[in-house]
Amino acid sequence: MKNIALVLPLTIALLLSACNNANNQTDNSPNDQASENIDTLSSDEVILPTPEKTEEAPQIKDEIVNNDSHKKDIIKFLYRDAVLSLKNDDTAEELDTLFAYADRDLQNAIALVKADSMNTYDGYADEISDCSEVRYILNLSVGNGYSIDEAADVKYKVLDNGNVRASILLEGDEDIADSDFNNYKDFSLKCSDEGCKITDMLDSYGDSALQAVELACR
Repeated sequence: MKNIALVLPLTIALLLSACNNANNQTDNSPNDQASENIDTLSSDEVILPTPEKTEEAPQIKDEIVNNDSHKKDIIKFLYRDAVLSLKNDDTAEELDTLFAYADRDLQNAIALVKADSMNTYDGYADEISDCSEVRYILNLSVGNGYSIDEAADVKYKVLDNGNVRASILLEGDEDIADSDFNNYKDFSLKCSDEGCKITDMLDSYGDSALQAVELACR
């Protein structure tokens, strides 16, 4: 009987100990799992939600700079320099002043006209070729009866097509209406960050100097 009495309390004690261990494992398992999850998140890269795809905004075109005022100034300077050149030297050529303001294509055209005017034809020194007649388009004045330094005034305006018109006023021209006035030259220009260059010159009939050179000088 003594042996049974000793074994029974021991058995109960072992059972209680086993229950406590099971409870401890059950209580600790959520903490252990949370700890494992924390370690996993900290070691992996954090993945943010993918934003919804949005349409790309259209590219904004560079603002087009208005060069009208600068174009007009270039033609004013052209005529000013031509007049000053003639005042300093009455043998100066308007073509040389125009050359300084022209782009490469127009400079080549001017050079061809000047070179052709030095030639004579059929033995007559005053013979004028078709190429030399392009001078009438390239002259800053209209016609061949006077030079530009004899003009009373020159008015400038930018046309709807972007060309600049230089209206040459002689004495008595001031009262002529613009619609009836045909004593002018038109200039086409190309502008960049480096400034504006004259690309072509047209007379009051709309004849282009570049086209005339192509037909008569090449």
